[in-house]
Amino acid sequence: MRDRNEMRIGLGQFNELTDEKLAFIKQLGADDFLMNTPQLPGGQRWEYDDLLALRQRADAAELRLMCLENVPVRFYDRAMLGLPGRDEQIAHMQATIRNMGRAGIPILGYHWMPNQVWRTPGLAPLRGGAGATRFDMAEHADAPLTHGRVFSEDEMWDNYEYYMSRVLPVAEEAGVTLAVHPDDPPVPSLGGVARIFRNFAGFARAIDTFDSPHHGLDFCMGCWSEMGPDGVLDAVRHFGGRGRIVYVHFRDVQGQVPCFNECFIDEGNMDTFAVVQALLEVGFGGFLITDHVPRMVGRHRLGPPRPRLCHRLHPRPDRHRSPRRVVRRAERTAAESQSISNTLRATSPSASDANASLTRSSGSCLLTSSSSISLPSRYRARMRRKSTCVLALP
Repeated sequence: MRDRNEMRIGLGQFNELTDEKLAFIKQLGADDFLMNTPQLPGGQRWEYDDLLALRQRADAAELRLMCLENVPVRFYDRAMLGLPGRDEQIAHMQATIRNMGRAGIPILGYHWMPNQVWRTPGLAPLRGGAGATRFDMAEHADAPLTHGRVFSEDEMWDNYEYYMSRVLPVAEEAGVTLAVHPDDPPVPSLGGVARIFRNFAGFARAIDTFDSPHHGLDFCMGCWSEMGPDGVLDAVRHFGGRGRIVYVHFRDVQGQVPCFNECFIDEGNMDTFAVVQALLEVGFGGFLITDHVPRMVGRHRLGPPRPRLCHRLHPRPDRHRSPRRVVRRAERTAAESQSISNTLRATSPSASDANASLTRSSGSCLLTSSSSISLPSRYRARMRRKSTCVLALP
């Protein structure tokens, strides 16, 4: 089993543990995995016995359950929004974190999006007929308020600091590391709720305010690429150099806010080999997992049966699922995991000097030929999109 303090590949993003999933992880050669909002009893918190059972099942398969990413939003939505009842929710979160520490699960991934991840309906076409989720801010300009009123950025920061000042000391005592995920999409506000983890400044403020070895980043390369690909390596070097990158979502997108789509890991904005090199240079000692994998033929049964593309259009208040599962309908495939493995072992695809820029024309989102986004030369093919959000590669 690989050293848990070296950079390595893991698997994740499922919410129930089966013999098939455990075998799949082992067959891919991974030692570590995370679960996203595991299906556990409890309407307000997770109990020790249930968490211990998960970890012991992983131990029996000679695997490590390294992280639980996300609790149900209902566990702390009042805390995020500063509503009556938040202190009770915070007390339950403190108990959950203590129980995780007792059970030997070392990382809790979290986000600060009470209205969850948003995507625009319709899949963006990829190579060979695969499809991936997309986002076009123009199609959400008139979105209704999701929580009855506008919640300002100052309010969301006040609520965050109130929450973390009470939760982080418990995590430190329990030996649990908290890892914050970026807002997805990283825009100033959606549905009237401000998004405070949409840029470098937001993360710098959170890490500086709550500077602890038990607090860091769930570094989603895809979200940072959505913010603007030029800032990804700088973020790796800044936060990684401080030892604040806990684990990595190794995914990418084409384009950036206000309009982008998911894609295969080798056809996005980033030179993925350069990202891995930067992680190695700063001494990153965590794991990388696939995320938001495009829909393909012959999908593996580890994934859910069908996609839901926009939680706002398909609200599910009665279903206690992960806040980001609205965009995780693409099955996790061995092929995509192998792409990451190849990136770690081999050289990167050569990148062209082609430039591109994001512009808006007649209500469509176009990727044209004057940007600073570097794309591999073999993907400089013209692609026509039959949807509102269009990527036309040079």
